[in-house]
Amino acid sequence: MRNVVCPFCDSQNSANDRYCYSCGAELGTGAEIISAPQELMTSQQPPTDGYNRNPSGYGGGSLGSSYKASSGGYATVGAGSSYATAVPGGAFPSGNDPNALAQVSGWNWGAFMFTWIWCFAHGLPQLGIISLIAGFFNMGLFAGIYLGIKGNEEAWKNRRFNSVEEFKEVQKKWSIAALIVLFFIIAFIVLAVGADIMDKM
Repeated sequence: MRNVVCPFCDSQNSANDRYCYSCGAELGTGAEIISAPQELMTSQQPPTDGYNRNPSGYGGGSLGSSYKASSGGYATVGAGSSYATAVPGGAFPSGNDPNALAQVSGWNWGAFMFTWIWCFAHGLPQLGIISLIAGFFNMGLFAGIYLGIKGNEEAWKNRRFNSVEEFKEVQKKWSIAALIVLFFIIAFIVLAVGADIMDKM
């Protein structure tokens, strides 16, 4: 049997697992694959990112695990999702560095333009649903403005990134796509208005 070592907490997981049993991180290309002669044990090593296993926590295994932050408070991390509940005491569910929040703050064109799509891609299902509902009530612009202003911070808190540089590179791609879409929308409006003016002349 081949096991996968989580690059974030060094816990062993089954080769078929997509998310780490212990910390909930997505097992990507950075995970180390090792050969194991025995089945994966259900008792895993505790994560090393500031969380300790809560003995009286909720569930475990593929359904989710509960951890206690060293600064206080609990976080339930689902193995099937990158989103986790808020953790009091300064720790983020994503495990990203809280001190780097100021470095990632700023306007996000991707979040502004793609709203709910961007939210679901960044582990923010609640905001995604709210943005989607807002669009049905002609309030999508307000949702876009909010996400444009606060989207970076929310994404940093709830989706795991290896570094600030990786975060900025991902958001840069979203912004480029958003600006391309915005350009075509503006061009279409200009052409439509111009055609209407020509028809009236």
